[in-house]
Amino acid sequence: MANPDQDSLSHDSILVIDATPDSLRIISEHLRSEGYAVQQAQDGRLALSMVSMKAPDLILLDIAMPDMDGFEVWRRLKAEKATRDIPVILLTGRDDPAGTARGIKLGARDYIGKPCEREELMLKIRTQLELQSLRAGLETRVRLRTAQLETAANALRDEVNMRRKAEEALELAGKVFDASFDAIIVTDVRGNIMAVNPAFTRISGYTREDALGKNPNFLKSDRHDDGFYERKWSSLAEKGHWTGEVWNRRKDGNVLPMMETISACKDKNGAITNYISVIIDISEMKDAQTLIKFLAYHDPLTGLPNRIVAREHFDSLINDSGADSEMVAVMCFDLDRFKIINDSIGHAIGDQVLKILAGKFLSSLNDGDKITRQGGDEFLLISGKISKLDQAIGIAQLIIELVDQELLVDGHRLSISASLGIAVYPDHGRTLDDLLRNAENALYQAKKDGGNTYRVFTEDMGREAMRKLQMQTLLRVALANEEMDVFYQPKIELKSGEIVGAEALLRWHNPELGHVSPAEFIPCAEESGLIHPIGEWVLNSVCYQVGKWRNEGLGNVHVSVNLSGHQFLDKNLGKIVEQAIRRNHIPAQLIELEITESILMGNINYANLVLMSLKEIGVTISLDDFGTGYSSLSYLKNLPVDTLKIDKSFVDDVDVSPNDAAIALTIIALSRNLGMSVVAEGVENREQYAFLQKNDCDMIQGFYISKPLPAAEFEELMRLGCPRTMKDNVA
Repeated sequence: MANPDQDSLSHDSILVIDATPDSLRIISEHLRSEGYAVQQAQDGRLALSMVSMKAPDLILLDIAMPDMDGFEVWRRLKAEKATRDIPVILLTGRDDPAGTARGIKLGARDYIGKPCEREELMLKIRTQLELQSLRAGLETRVRLRTAQLETAANALRDEVNMRRKAEEALELAGKVFDASFDAIIVTDVRGNIMAVNPAFTRISGYTREDALGKNPNFLKSDRHDDGFYERKWSSLAEKGHWTGEVWNRRKDGNVLPMMETISACKDKNGAITNYISVIIDISEMKDAQTLIKFLAYHDPLTGLPNRIVAREHFDSLINDSGADSEMVAVMCFDLDRFKIINDSIGHAIGDQVLKILAGKFLSSLNDGDKITRQGGDEFLLISGKISKLDQAIGIAQLIIELVDQELLVDGHRLSISASLGIAVYPDHGRTLDDLLRNAENALYQAKKDGGNTYRVFTEDMGREAMRKLQMQTLLRVALANEEMDVFYQPKIELKSGEIVGAEALLRWHNPELGHVSPAEFIPCAEESGLIHPIGEWVLNSVCYQVGKWRNEGLGNVHVSVNLSGHQFLDKNLGKIVEQAIRRNHIPAQLIELEITESILMGNINYANLVLMSLKEIGVTISLDDFGTGYSSLSYLKNLPVDTLKIDKSFVDDVDVSPNDAAIALTIIALSRNLGMSVVAEGVENREQYAFLQKNDCDMIQGFYISKPLPAAEFEELMRLGCPRTMKDNVA
C-alpha cells in the first residue's frame, strides 16, 4: 500500500557517483527515504553518459574513484554548457582536507565527509536544492523583467521621440510609466533626472521633487568601489545597456539590494538623447537566501551555530595549530534536570531558558571560543589556543557560573545548573568524533557525581562507558530472562519490636556481569529509558507479593517502593499505580511510594499535584533521604507526605556525634509536629538502635535488623514474628 505522505515528499532527482558499493547503497537509501529520485553510478564514465541523457537536479560526486577520479568528472561537467550549472556536492574522506579544498576551489557547491552523517547529508542537499531553485527563479525573473523592461524602454524611447507628434501615444506611455511596480528613472544625456514614476518613491523613499534635476548618484551606497561604477558606465557606453545588481541607499538611510537595467535611448540619427533606468527591489529574495544560509549553519531557536560549524571550527583550529604544545578543548555540557522544566511548566518556558542562556554564553566567551547547540539542552564548546588544561577548566567554571543563576521567566523563578565534560586535543583524541565521545563520558561522570560541576576525561571513564554500553544492552533483556528479583528489607516498629512492613529493593544477577549493584544499573536504566518498564515491573511484582501474603494468612504487609525522578515525571504514573493495585486486589494503603527531595525541587507546584493525585488512589507517601538535599520547611508543610526517612548518613554516628544526634532528634520532632511517621534507615548496631528507641523514633530498618531478603525468606521471618537479632537484643 502506498504511503499517504509520499506525495508530499520531494521528487528532485539526484545522481550519486560513488565507487564504494556500501557507501553508494547507504547514501541512496537515505535519499530515497526522503522521497528523492535516485540514480547511481560507480564510475565517472557511466556517470557522464547518464548525465548526457538526462541531467539530474543535483550530483553527489565521490572524489576518490579509479580510472576517472571525481575532479576529472567535474572538469568535464563544467566544460559542457548543458551541465556546467548542475550543483555538485563532493564526497570526500574526512581526513582529506586538501581534496576538499581543491574541490571547493574548482567550484563545487559544498562537500560532505565520508562516512556521511544522515542529518548533515540531508541538510546540505536541501540547502543546495533550495538555493538552486532560488537561483533559477531569480534568473527567470531577471530574464523576464529584462525582456519586459527592454520592451518598455523601446516603447518609451519611441514615445519620447514622437511625444510632440503623438499626444495619445505619450499618454499611453505615461500610464505604463506610472503603473509599473518597478522604479523607473528617465535622465537626459548628461544624466540629470527628468522623470521618475510612483514606484520610484515607494522603493527609494524619495519624492519626485527630491529627484528632479539631480544625478542618480545620490542613491549610491558605500557597498561598491569606484571600479564598479566605471565598469557599469563603460558597458553602457559600449553596448547601449547595462544590467546588474546594485546596492542603493534609501532616503531613510537603509541600504537595499536592487536589480537595475539602464538603456540608452537614441534618436533617428543614432545620437543618445536619454537614459532609462528600471530598478527592481530584490531585498526579499536576498533575505530568503540569507535565511536559508543561516538555517543551514545555525540553530533556529537560539541562533547559536550548529554542529556543522563546530566541525569546521575544530578543523580550522587543528590546521592552524602552530605548536604541539597548543591544545584544543572540546567541552560537552547540558542543563541538570532541564526535562523537569519542560514537563512541568511547558516547552515554551524551556525554550525561553535556552535563549537566555545562549545570550549569556555569546556575551561572555572569547571570540576564539565557538559554542554550538547540539539539540535539546545539549551544548558543545570548542576552544583553541590553549597551552594548559587549567585554561579549559577556567572556561568550564565560567559556563557553570553563568548557568548557576536564578532566572525569572514569565513569572517563574527557576534555579538551573549545568554539568560539563572536558576532553582535550591531542591528549584525549585526535579527531573531533573521538573527543566528543570522551567529553560525553566525562559529562556523564559529572552528572553521576551530582551535577553542577565539570569532569576531565580519564581512561577509566572510557572503560566505564564501555561497561555502561554493555550494561544497557544486557538490561534490555534482563526482565525477559528473569534475571531481576525484588528483595524485602524488614521495617521494625520500635515500641512493639514487631515487623510492620518492608522496603522493596531491586536486585539484578546477570550471567555475564554477576551481581550488579543498583547504584550502578539504576542510573543506567534511567539514562536509557528502561527505568519505566523496570519500575512498572517492580510495582506489579510488589503488589502481587503483598496480595499473595494476604491470601496465605500473613495479614497486611505494608511495603514501600522507590520511585526514580523519571518515573515521577511519567504522566501515566497514577494510572500504572492504580492498575497494579486493582489487578492484585489489595488495599491501596499497603503500598507506600518513596521519593527523594531532589525529585521534588524541580517544580514544587507540579510535584504537589502529582503527590495529591497519588494520595487520591490511597497509597501513602514517604520522603526518602530527608535532610541530605534541599530540605525546606516552607514546602514540606504543604506536601501530602506521610513519612520522613532519616538518611543513613545521619544514623551512622548518631550515638557518638552531637551534630548527627541533633539532626536526628530534629527530624523526629518535626515529624511529630507535622503528624508524620519517621523511619531511620541504615541501623547497624545496638547503640544506634538504643538511641532511636529512647528518642521515640517510630520505625527502623538496617542490617542490625536484617539484610534485604528474597520474598520466601522474608515470609519465613514474618511467620517467626520477629528477626532473630531483635529477639536476642530486645529485653
